[in-house]
Amino acid sequence: MKGKRLWLVLGLVVVIVSVLASCGGGTTTTPATQTTTVKPSGTPTTTVSPPPSGKPQYGGTLTLLSATDFQVFAPGAGRPGGPPFLWEQITNADRSKGLGGGGTTDYSNGPTSMADVIGWLASKWSTPDPNTWVLDIRQGVHWDKIPNNAGSSLVAGREMTADDFIASLEANRDQPKSWAKVAEPTLHQNMTVEKTGPWQVTVHVPKNPSTAYLWLMGGGGSQFIWPKEWIPKY
Repeated sequence: MKGKRLWLVLGLVVVIVSVLASCGGGTTTTPATQTTTVKPSGTPTTTVSPPPSGKPQYGGTLTLLSATDFQVFAPGAGRPGGPPFLWEQITNADRSKGLGGGGTTDYSNGPTSMADVIGWLASKWSTPDPNTWVLDIRQGVHWDKIPNNAGSSLVAGREMTADDFIASLEANRDQPKSWAKVAEPTLHQNMTVEKTGPWQVTVHVPKNPSTAYLWLMGGGGSQFIWPKEWIPKY
């Protein structure tokens, strides 16, 4: 019996060694599987846009919602002077320094320092004295061309000029119902503006000059720049 058991054990060992030898005799490479996806008929093709080139992309539509029903667009006719997103100001807050732009400046009450202000329709400005603002007009800004729009046809997409600056500032100064003039009469009644270069305007504010940024340069919710042709007509 012992001899039969020994032969049985030896036979099992031989079988196991043979199996292991056949399994470990080499490395087996599994061929890569190629999956082919068949697109159902009628499925729209998705186009992947190339990454941005770093250059500005012009055009497109910006849709903004407002809870205000604007009835008055002329600041000389009272408040409000029109939706602020329709017109641009001379200067504005540098939003890249705001909390939304990753900065640390809180603009909830507007800029608190001129270091946080950048030019919009003025490419740059200076204050040689507390009563004077020298504005260099941004070149290359054109009034929009809107089909079948009388006001747009009046200016025909021409470039904004220093004369538009002068007409817009004087309009808020001279119209009796101007919201800016009602809010800050001393500043506006004494404000004068002159063209001091082809693309330069100088504004003199001998009275209440400390409020000139808010009501003139920063807009005050009513001081924007319009085509000079619009002011006598509308």
